[in-house]
Amino acid sequence: MKKTRDVQPEGSGSATKRSESLLDLIAKEAHCDYLSDLHSLYLKGQLSAPVSRIAEDRFGVQQWTEAVSYITRRTLSFTSVQEAQQYLLVKDHTNGDFGL
Repeated sequence: MKKTRDVQPEGSGSATKRSESLLDLIAKEAHCDYLSDLHSLYLKGQLSAPVSRIAEDRFGVQQWTEAVSYITRRTLSFTSVQEAQQYLLVKDHTNGDFGL
């Protein structure tokens, strides 16, 4: 499982740090130790506050689509950042087929 903290590439100086991904940021905002913890928070409807704290213009629709698809374990497509964010805020997406 992937930890959420930033990791420096091998051979890089201490000033070099990779950009924080949207998934890493959501996990950090939700106080998760692992990205996989986001799956259960989604099922419990506990991603509203963490997602709401992320500025809409910080990441594009592609990054949001990938993040929401990972969190929900579904292949999804969105036309706007707002649509992707709203999908995570709605609690009843599980319908018993979440794959847990």
